[in-house]
Amino acid sequence: MFILLPVLLLIPTQHPAAETPLCWAYAREFPDPGITVPQNADYVLWAWGKADTDVTVTLDGQSLSIHIPPADPKANEASGNTAWGVSETIRLKAGKTDIRPGPGIYALALTAPGAPSPADAVRATRVTARPEAVSDARVIQRRHTDTVYTMPLYNRESWEAAAATIRRRMLIACGLANGWQEATSPNVARERIAEYDDYIVEKIRFEVFPGFWGTGNLYLPSRGEGPWPAILNPHGHWSKGRLEHSDSCSVPARCITFARMGAIALSIDMIGYNDSCQFKTHRWSSEEEKLWGIHPFALQLMTSLRAVDVLRHLPEANPERIGCTGASGGGTQTFALYTVDDRVRVAAPVNMISSTMQGGCVCENAPLIRLGHSNMEIGAMMAPRPLLMVAATGDWTRETPRVEYPAIRSVYELYGARDNVESIQFDYGHNYNQDSRNAVYRFFGKHLIDPQRDWSSFQETSCEPEPKNRLRLFPDGKPPADWPDGRTLIKQLTETRKRETMMRLSEKHSAENIKTRWQEAFRDIFAGAREPDINTLITERTERTASPEYIVERWLIGRSGAGDRIPVMLFYQDPPEPRDIFILVDDQDKRSFLEPSGRPGPLVNAALGAGKAVMLVDPFLTGEFHAPDAVAARQTVGVFLDTFEPTDTACRVQDILTAVAFARSRRDMTGQVSLAGWGLAGLWVLFAAALDENINRVAADLRGFPLNDDNAWASLCYAPSLRYMGDIHMAAALTGERAILLAGWNGDVRPAAQFAGAINTEQVDSLLLLKSLMDTKNTP
Repeated sequence: MFILLPVLLLIPTQHPAAETPLCWAYAREFPDPGITVPQNADYVLWAWGKADTDVTVTLDGQSLSIHIPPADPKANEASGNTAWGVSETIRLKAGKTDIRPGPGIYALALTAPGAPSPADAVRATRVTARPEAVSDARVIQRRHTDTVYTMPLYNRESWEAAAATIRRRMLIACGLANGWQEATSPNVARERIAEYDDYIVEKIRFEVFPGFWGTGNLYLPSRGEGPWPAILNPHGHWSKGRLEHSDSCSVPARCITFARMGAIALSIDMIGYNDSCQFKTHRWSSEEEKLWGIHPFALQLMTSLRAVDVLRHLPEANPERIGCTGASGGGTQTFALYTVDDRVRVAAPVNMISSTMQGGCVCENAPLIRLGHSNMEIGAMMAPRPLLMVAATGDWTRETPRVEYPAIRSVYELYGARDNVESIQFDYGHNYNQDSRNAVYRFFGKHLIDPQRDWSSFQETSCEPEPKNRLRLFPDGKPPADWPDGRTLIKQLTETRKRETMMRLSEKHSAENIKTRWQEAFRDIFAGAREPDINTLITERTERTASPEYIVERWLIGRSGAGDRIPVMLFYQDPPEPRDIFILVDDQDKRSFLEPSGRPGPLVNAALGAGKAVMLVDPFLTGEFHAPDAVAARQTVGVFLDTFEPTDTACRVQDILTAVAFARSRRDMTGQVSLAGWGLAGLWVLFAAALDENINRVAADLRGFPLNDDNAWASLCYAPSLRYMGDIHMAAALTGERAILLAGWNGDVRPAAQFAGAINTEQVDSLLLLKSLMDTKNTP
């Protein structure tokens, strides 16, 4: 019985006992696990390195020098001017031997004296001959908050498809996959603190979700009769938040003026500012929490959504006349709100919509929201509702008149609403000063407060806000004793999200219904991963080798414009009549499916013997994505990778789907493709099958992955909102009967049991896993 072993274990080729087997490993795999010597014997140590150099190996603490000879001139270019050198005979005892390669070594091998060089064996396990990592553009982060973006050209159909994606991803990223449920009786507490001839000031707090409170001030007109239009006023990252009253920004002056104009104004705290003191800091997040759609952006968006509920249900307010304006981070909150909430009728994000800076705080960079998009497209989500873009010459909106404004106006033109978007720029640094506010007053007056009145010359008049301690709900910075703190709130919200997820999974769905409702949302958490069109594939065959037993082709495959290069080995037998393909994936290296000699291992042989073709794939940052002597990692810019680019897990799922497309492109194959994965790759192949209903069958052994451990998901298989969207359970639901054998579960599998035909909580024999695919009829 053969059990697939992790790639880092050095497995000797099976030979008669008297023959010394070949053992080898890449330099990056030392000192652990090292080489386990199979038996007491004489050996020679081979080193792969730069041609015509001397290298040193430390063997049980002793230095051993090896000369690397000149390279074969015929193979020099292909191999990168490398060669194999060999030591003198050394006597080794059976067991673990401490071997440490020195600089300039790519791989080490042990053979019997006089045995052939291991060069052919190592080459046989690789797609590329050179000792370098596969060159894949995704390793280097290309999109980030300071990238200069260009607005795509849209027609009405393509824009509405993009807008639906932007809105859906923002909701999923914030744990709101079912949308926002308006509270018709929000839990609100108000306290009047000042009343003047032309406006009234109150303290206000409102419950966003059980235990979490939004805090702020409410400004109401004291003249005339309501119901009044209402304007939400999120602040930005000014030091005093909603209490900021300076030349560059005054939130109280803005709200007082709105009240004087005949509108209700609600100013609210960002997380960790002023009275929003359940969280002791504004900047916090972790991947464990983001698995459930929990982060500052989400809580601030939920606060804004509940604030709209509050305004719509104030007895003094007109629920159909709601506006929103804020600057800087408050501008981000403004366009995030109107992206997901059509109840906002008029908006003015100030000094924020930019093609060159997308927001520098964690509260502005939710996962998923700028995958393939920028703040220009998010800003355009207001179309065709009235939008004012206020810009400054001294910050990242300096190009608004010639770049961002025309770009967003082009979307308004698709709706025949060109006149509903306006832009104005002032010669200041970053601000929401009086000139900027005056422009906003005039716009809101015309579109929201009183369209019959001429507001063209309206200006803010002087005002004196209430003292800060009078405006604050908790001047001492201490919330009520019965309010839970931030950590408790996160735990409570996580439990709420878990219950929502269980309810979603327990709903009775037909296969078609669950695909219609949830497949695109599930796809979003993997950055839109899908099987590419065959015509967009970029392929390069590096070698084709034929033997009497099988043919093996080595390929680098990718997608046009994506910059990806995925190492693939394809095995099949003559005669070349069309045959089904099994794609096998291990979470470490495709070498796991091969003998150290490079010949097919038991799984590949079994599939070939059953008349199948076999494709071995190294998904992103596995196998040949690493150089033989160095482990590769993402090169990131800033801390918001999952806002702008696919996570490693998303890249791996995409690579499997790209391999599926390549398999289907082969005219010498049937197009019937099945997947099998081991370890973390078991998760990747299940996610891929969930996103592509044309995959025939899928089988996985998760090798004991702890399904209920957020730390494991975050560190080993991270994708934003993955746990919230149902992780492996949603994948099983979407895969349905195509999931033939799911083994190695470690956790509660009941939510998936109704969808999967065979669930085994124990690790299974690898041949049994493969046999489960062979014994199942093709799914139409």
